[in-house]
Amino acid sequence: MKFSDLAHHLGDLVLHTGSRDCELHGVASITAASPTAISFVLGAKYRMALATTQAAAVILPDNPELVEIASDRGLSWLTSPNPRLAFARTIGQFYIPFRPAPGIHPHTTIDPETTLGQHVSIGAGVTIYHNVTLGDRVCLLPNVTIYPGVTIGAGTILHAGVTLYQDTQIGEYCTLHAGTQIGADGFGFVQTPAGWEKMPQSGYVQLGDFVEVGANTTIDRPAVGITSIGLGTKIDNLVQVGHGCTIGEHCLLCGQVGLAGGVTVGDFSILAGQTGVVDGVTIAPGSIVAGRSVVRQNIKPGQWAGDPLLPLPQWLKLAAKLKRLV
Repeated sequence: MKFSDLAHHLGDLVLHTGSRDCELHGVASITAASPTAISFVLGAKYRMALATTQAAAVILPDNPELVEIASDRGLSWLTSPNPRLAFARTIGQFYIPFRPAPGIHPHTTIDPETTLGQHVSIGAGVTIYHNVTLGDRVCLLPNVTIYPGVTIGAGTILHAGVTLYQDTQIGEYCTLHAGTQIGADGFGFVQTPAGWEKMPQSGYVQLGDFVEVGANTTIDRPAVGITSIGLGTKIDNLVQVGHGCTIGEHCLLCGQVGLAGGVTVGDFSILAGQTGVVDGVTIAPGSIVAGRSVVRQNIKPGQWAGDPLLPLPQWLKLAAKLKRLV
């Protein structure tokens, strides 16, 4: 597409544009871009990369120094208050994720009591049990398995090998990546003299609208009640969400995070990679927990790190002192 057309599409994300127009064939990083690609930089530390890039066009922050470099090199450029977001939307103009056309593959097993919305796509090897409801434009890639009583909202896509256990509720426009398991039994057992007796897990899992769940992530059902994931929350690959957890809206859970049962995560919280949370803990809205931390008790809003968990400034001081002991 023409650079000018892209700038028009980005709309309010564009502060200023250069006068040169060009034709773009794709997107790339600033160091690997070809002469027909567009890239972006986040700040002045990328000035050398900008000075040597082969890109035809760049998205810049509102930085006169970077604008001058791009102009002197004859690049097409635009400035944005959020270059990363502008570049994300630019990628969306060139990259179209695979999504099969509506239709039902002949090699599927669909119970006659299933309710199908309009324009659904159901791939080979999909198995759907009774009393399942699929909204309009739902897409099930091959080998998805859906247990009885499941509801899936409009526009949601389930990638290959996803399993939804009994009574799971999935909102609209969700994305569940390959191998995700939603609604498996929570880890509930009662000790007896004869050994461990299983506590039946009769609850269910509920995902709000616009939730994305990464590959091979597991979200467990509770003995009673609901395991809930709020509107717009994004969960990375290989995350474990235990039974009865309540995760708020627009949270971010990075790879290998593990939540024990009954954890509450407030809205807009971020748990970095390999963070562990002990059962029953409440994390206040807007909290940020650094990677490999362990949350053993309720925490207030703020930035936290380490094990034992400390406010981030204290943890940084402690880490600096530990280095001196080596």
